Amino acid sequence: MSDIALNSLRYNDTNTRRSDPPNRHHGELEIIADKAFLNFDCSGFVCHVLIESGYRIDYHSTGAFLTSKGFSTVPPEEVQAGDIILFGGHVGIVIEYANSTHLGRFIHMHGKDDVGGIKISEFVSVKSTDSNNRYYGTRRAIKGFRRVKKERYSGTVDLHINNSNPTPTLRPLGTMVYSNYVRKTSKPAKTALLDKTGHLPAKKPLKLKSVPPDKGLTGLIARLYSHLPSFKATSHRTRRRGIE
Repeated sequence: MSDIALNSLRYNDTNTRRSDPPNRHHGELEIIADKAFLNFDCSGFVCHVLIESGYRIDYHSTGAFLTSKGFSTVPPEEVQAGDIILFGGHVGIVIEYANSTHLGRFIHMHGKDDVGGIKISEFVSVKSTDSNNRYYGTRRAIKGFRRVKKERYSGTVDLHINNSNPTPTLRPLGTMVYSNYVRKTSKPAKTALLDKTGHLPAKKPLKLKSVPPDKGLTGLIARLYSHLPSFKATSHRTRRRGIE
């Protein structure tokens, strides 16, 4: 499994450009003066790094990171490199954090309106009365930390699997990687319902009930043929006596 924080550090101003919606901002490739650049806004950059690190997620807007089922919330005291740091309208990837000092660093795509680039900034995970506190930018409050769930990982997406390919070719991965992936799961075979002892339940005998004559077959025949002249049926023995 590759390292999210390490993979994020491959991006810089020589291979990445700031691009905001509705322009290309999810990592589409652009050639400028025979040089390839990937285009990101802040959320597009984070999603791209996670996807190329082997995690099946789709593109998330900044606000969607807070509620996405593909991520779990991380308390400040448990923050690790590779976690996602969220501010109001901004997101980045933690690359370093010390719980003893509550200080850390994160990499992000800063700027706006197609102007900006990859930057590494400092943050403090707890509020401080110190005028030199290190909340990002203009002392913007941290909304929270999130961590992509391990079950979202797949080696078929990981471009750096086991660090065997530390510098793969930068390429766009698109925005719908997870949705376009069809999980092949085998359906469990149908099994008969067993009783508490683990055996098939015994067949229950049918319960026979007697009914009044007027409600049973005799009553039905009487109702069907009530318009015919009545006759008295004779037994087989009586008929034989008549013949003899």
